[in-house]
Amino acid sequence: MFDNSLLILLLYGEKLKLKIKLKFLHNQADGIAGLLSELAKVVVQEKFLLQEFNDIFHTMCLLQVAKCCFSYSFDNHLLMMFSGLNMFLVPKL
Repeated sequence: MFDNSLLILLLYGEKLKLKIKLKFLHNQADGIAGLLSELAKVVVQEKFLLQEFNDIFHTMCLLQVAKCCFSYSFDNHLLMMFSGLNMFLVPKL
């Protein structure tokens, strides 16, 4: 059977081990909280950059459509001009 002083010493040792584990977990929790804070900052930046990319991509699409419309219109205009000139340049038989 254990002596009372030995029992007290064992209980104190267990209590000390628990305090050490809790301190270690507390330190880990602080580290995890710091990492989560950094992650939140990165997510905000990523969201901002994705929105900016979306805006730029939308503008590019609009410019592409405008370019195609202008090109088509310009080509038709040139075709009509040259077909009109050909009418005058072709000798009549």
